[in-house]
Amino acid sequence: EELTKSSNCQPAIFVASMACFRALEKKLGRQVDAAGMGGLSLGEWSALHAAGALSFEDALRILQARGRFMQEACEERPSGMISVIGLTLDQVKQICAGTGAEVANINSPGQIVLSAGKERLAEVEKAATAAEKATLQSKLSQLKVEEQIFIREARDKVVREAAELQKQIREVTSELRKNKSREAVDTARK
Repeated sequence: EELTKSSNCQPAIFVASMACFRALEKKLGRQVDAAGMGGLSLGEWSALHAAGALSFEDALRILQARGRFMQEACEERPSGMISVIGLTLDQVKQICAGTGAEVANINSPGQIVLSAGKERLAEVEKAATAAEKATLQSKLSQLKVEEQIFIREARDKVVREAAELQKQIREVTSELRKNKSREAVDTARK
């Protein structure tokens, strides 16, 4: 149960991701030389480290802080997430308008994750299940994402914490892009 808390699972997922990445390099017998690195949410930090832009220690430190801030927000406002499969974004937005939920993540055109307060999750589930072609994949009680309404305060704290790391990001040869906007990240030192 302790590992499901954001304060613990975020650093643990990062460490496991990096262990897999290093195992791949060991199997290949060389460093991975990729044209680009990418990740979603927490995975963006793994991509920054794998690309050589951020040290393991700095990435772990920011993810420990990020997880702590998100866990605090989760405990202040109990909430959850529901993954909806088979509906269009417009259909999902209608569900949000009727239930007070928010789109938390668009994993693919046919899989959209919604977040809401725990008291509204049953209503969101009912609306999604009633919608044409909808199937419910899962409920995630403690796993949160930055754009979720309940953790904006945590996101702001992470941004302040990460601002210090900005000075330490190293220039890399792999192309880095922001997840949401797809804008290229310039790591070149001016």
